[in-house]
Amino acid sequence: QAFLVDGIHEAMTSTLSGISALRVKSRTSTASYRGSELKLTEIAHELGVSRVVTGSVLRDGETVRVNVQLVDAKTDEYIWTESYERDLRDLLALQSEVARAIAREVSVELTPGEAARLRTARQVDPDVYETYLKGMFFVKQLNRESIMQGMRYLQEAIAIDPREPLAYAGLALGYNTIGHGVSSHDAFPKAIAAAEKALEIDELSGEAWAALAEAQLYYEWDWQTADATFQRAMQLSPSLDHTYAHYAYLLMLLGRSEEAIEISEKARDLSPVDPLWAGFTSWIYLLEERWDDAIQTAEECLLFETRLDLCRYSLG
Repeated sequence: QAFLVDGIHEAMTSTLSGISALRVKSRTSTASYRGSELKLTEIAHELGVSRVVTGSVLRDGETVRVNVQLVDAKTDEYIWTESYERDLRDLLALQSEVARAIAREVSVELTPGEAARLRTARQVDPDVYETYLKGMFFVKQLNRESIMQGMRYLQEAIAIDPREPLAYAGLALGYNTIGHGVSSHDAFPKAIAAAEKALEIDELSGEAWAALAEAQLYYEWDWQTADATFQRAMQLSPSLDHTYAHYAYLLMLLGRSEEAIEISEKARDLSPVDPLWAGFTSWIYLLEERWDDAIQTAEECLLFETRLDLCRYSLG
């Protein structure tokens, strides 16, 4: 059931990051600690956070039990803990309920729009949602065989329910990933079609906006439209670190280097242990002839990944 755990983890990260008063690290960054022997206080220090949400998932047929704890990162003491048992079809509502509880426990105010969004989570078809989660589990492993396996699951989810926006947004992400490879000239148009279909069903899908922006940047070369689309994606899904990195690249193309550095640093802040974003940021500093910043960022990159060419290039 790793796909179910990953799916709930990602959805919780996305839901929490939709609360503007909270600063939430990306799933990519936090998932790297799964199975780690580091103490929670050490993980929190590396990520630069004051509180950590931990939990476990147990599935029994169509029922899911989720245990959630909110921990003070400095004292390693529980601030709040709760258990939830729900039908699979109510998973989205469960994630919203947990997000509201965490916001309450850390004493942050929800905007009227955030409160309304968290109250109106829809039900999902268990078969469709499970197939979707399997698809995303494989797509995000980022090798061609896994991506293609994930795309088959996502197509299967759409075959079961042609009105499932999550599956279309997942397909768009998969096609974009393929589009960055070789012999994939039709991948980006397919990504655009899938993203637009997702937005036709759910206009508030940050993932679909992010996928659309990426295709507009790398395929259509419609930089002005991509600029607005990236901003919409970041507004709806503030924890998507890769969205910030792609947007930073667009800003460099537009000659807005200071903004590019700010946005690239935001990607690093969301995923501070991901060497790719540190390497990318060092490259931007290099282009701007900010030598000391480039060297420092490249050295930080190499702390996590000594083989990344982007890091070594900046230092060279």
